[in-house]
Amino acid sequence: MSKGEGKKFEEIQYVSEEGESDSDSADKKVKKLKEEQKAIKEESSKNLDMAMRALADYHNLQKRTEKEKEEAIEYAAAELICGLLPTIDSIEKASEHFENKPDSENTAEQDGIEQIYKQFKSFLEKEGVEEIKAVGEKFNHEFHEVVGVVEGEEPGIVVEEVQKGYCLHGKVIRPSKVKISK
Repeated sequence: MSKGEGKKFEEIQYVSEEGESDSDSADKKVKKLKEEQKAIKEESSKNLDMAMRALADYHNLQKRTEKEKEEAIEYAAAELICGLLPTIDSIEKASEHFENKPDSENTAEQDGIEQIYKQFKSFLEKEGVEEIKAVGEKFNHEFHEVVGVVEGEEPGIVVEEVQKGYCLHGKVIRPSKVKISK
């Protein structure tokens, strides 16, 4: 074979029955595979994104559920404690009655009432109940309920507490009933 004939042989390409050469067919297949690969990568990326979002949603749900569970446990006693507050009010009134008597007239009844009162207060503190500070404080509608207005030096200051208020773990379960200055 001479030099010229070799060149002609190299220029001749195999042509398929559809009229495409092997290299054209291979280029189309490669292009098609690259497009498919790109589509698969996009779909994979979308699926990964969806999975990550679902996982984040699941973790958020777990945290929210745990918080709600803790709050439910924390405030489960609120109804019981609210039921006990009138009893505590009565014990305080009884204790105040004895405070107005001279020490010589103090009796075993007074000591018993004071002991019961201390036990109730200890129980409430253990459960996370706190008294709301009122007298001398500026009126705050979140913690105080006005039942009367009196003359005073500075308006909006609580001058008398008619009924004690209480918070359970920072949440008001009964506001203080107060009289404020005008």
